[in-house]
Amino acid sequence: MSDDWDFYQLQIDGKPGSIFVDLGIAQAAPLRDRPRGAYLRVFMRAPRPDGLSSQEEFDALIAIEDAVVAAAEAVDWLHVGRSTSDGTRDFFFYGQDGEAFHAAMTQAMVGFEGYRADMGQRDDPDWSSYFEFLHPSETSRQTINNRRLRELLANEGDQDAIPRVIDHLALFPDMAGAEAFIAAIAGKGFAILLPEAQDEVGVSFSRSGRPSEMGEVCLDLVDAARAAGGRYDGWGCEVQTG
Repeated sequence: MSDDWDFYQLQIDGKPGSIFVDLGIAQAAPLRDRPRGAYLRVFMRAPRPDGLSSQEEFDALIAIEDAVVAAAEAVDWLHVGRSTSDGTRDFFFYGQDGEAFHAAMTQAMVGFEGYRADMGQRDDPDWSSYFEFLHPSETSRQTINNRRLRELLANEGDQDAIPRVIDHLALFPDMAGAEAFIAAIAGKGFAILLPEAQDEVGVSFSRSGRPSEMGEVCLDLVDAARAAGGRYDGWGCEVQTG
């Protein structure tokens, strides 16, 4: 388990959902000594009308999470994330000894009378449940990064209402991709620097704006960079305190 956890929202089987995931573990995963994936599904007692968790049930769900994660760790299973949707909360783990996991989860839930739970496990040496379900897509990861950067700015006393120059960077494997991206964003008010070729071709560009506007702006840039065979690498700006 790493210290780099975050959440994002999405649709799960066509219904509102949220995922809280260990982002940092992706750098080491899959862990070959943990070839089995498992989940514990808890059926919420007082979900919101949209199927997500309610403030009313917050404390109980946190207590359940603390208990099941501690129980899993005690038998050497690693907690990598959770999903919430359609009135259920699923906790995801990777380990090796399936019998030990089942016994640990069963015992952990004994203290939560009135909560129904289900569980399952399977061989998953490539950690497909983690990478294909829990781990954010490029778009969702950009949403996380946008929120983190806005929080950093706010902590520095930034006044979002003040427009400022916001710098962006996109990276491409070759000059053709960079040129295609430049053509795609032409006419959208960006000042674009000449591409720089090193290991990748970087396109730096900027435009006046506010941090709170970056959500929609960045998602468009993620799509444009992907269509040109590259990736959007993020944005930054100076703190404005008035």
